[in-house]
Amino acid sequence: MKVTIVSPFYTPSIGGVETIARDTAEELVRRGHEVHVVTTTCDNTWEKIAEAGEVMSGGVVIHRLNPSSLKIGYSTLMEGLKGTVEEIRPDIVHSHNLHPHLFQLINWKQEIGYGLVAQLHYPTVTGIDSVVARGLYRPTMWNLARNQGKVDGVVAHGVKERDWLVGEKIDEERIRKIRYPAVPARLLEYEGNPVPELEGVDGPVVLYIGRITWRKGVHVLVDAVKSLVEEAPNLRVVIAGPPEKDYLEKIRSAVEQKGLQDNVVLEGALSEKKKYDYMCASTVFVSPSIKDIHPITLLEAQALGTPVVSTNIAAIPDIVRDGETGILVESEDPEALKEAIGKITRDAALRRRLSQGAREWASSLSLESSVDSLEDLYSDILENRR
Repeated sequence: MKVTIVSPFYTPSIGGVETIARDTAEELVRRGHEVHVVTTTCDNTWEKIAEAGEVMSGGVVIHRLNPSSLKIGYSTLMEGLKGTVEEIRPDIVHSHNLHPHLFQLINWKQEIGYGLVAQLHYPTVTGIDSVVARGLYRPTMWNLARNQGKVDGVVAHGVKERDWLVGEKIDEERIRKIRYPAVPARLLEYEGNPVPELEGVDGPVVLYIGRITWRKGVHVLVDAVKSLVEEAPNLRVVIAGPPEKDYLEKIRSAVEQKGLQDNVVLEGALSEKKKYDYMCASTVFVSPSIKDIHPITLLEAQALGTPVVSTNIAAIPDIVRDGETGILVESEDPEALKEAIGKITRDAALRRRLSQGAREWASSLSLESSVDSLEDLYSDILENRR
């Protein structure tokens, strides 16, 4: 089977959609499929990370296209998308996000001849930052519902996303629930390496990895840390990830104002290996999200046996078992966040229990099982097209 995945961003851009697209693409290659990824030359901050052209990575053929000069939030048009898809001649095109390329692929489907799968990633829950994009959301969903007969399958990550799609007038029989995010087998086998930056730290390590933006609630973590440090002066907090520049400056100012310079370390984006090493070396992983769906880092940390603390929003309760693999609290509540973190850092027996539960739970959410379901969807689409 020849599969083309179209996603505006792809690794080394850092984000949940990028990780899902890459892990799925590489697993399909391992199963003998020919897989192409069509993406832009930019990361999700619109910084250029690659030249336009074709490269291969992990057995996947990656086609980098220049983005249009017109950008609305995270969405744009990809220059030369139609010609690239025509050249590939895929059996299946799998489109990520509710972006303009999905509607282009709908329009070209009959002419080029492919089955079309849409995976939208529940944008109303993850948050639509751009004012213009928020204004366009309702007519865009209306247009998708009107043209859904040209989409062969819509992937929902769970019950909440399926219910949202049904509420947006997408036919339920067109929706296939396939669990994402998912854990690749290689992650469950990862043992971790020493982290030089943590040498000499003799207290608990609290870790956040993700985009440093308001919607991720990093400021709530900083507020919670002030009280934690009063109880545990040797606490180390590592905050790492690609930042929104203005928000990062607010975080720096808050750290200084609260006198936390000796406790809080702000890092940039980490390589995947470094990310996993930090997770293995940390006492607790924290994701204090305000607007999110299911941060993939929460699943990665659990797969590595690190207890987690997060917020009880959106689909996070679907990937974190409260009291069994971590602790969930209400969002934007620094006192509750502080209590949950402190409970785990102080209680070694609780940490061991949560760590064991996290590994067992993550092992049940395998990427291989999700790709089994995706292959079934692809096969059903091709069978119906004959």
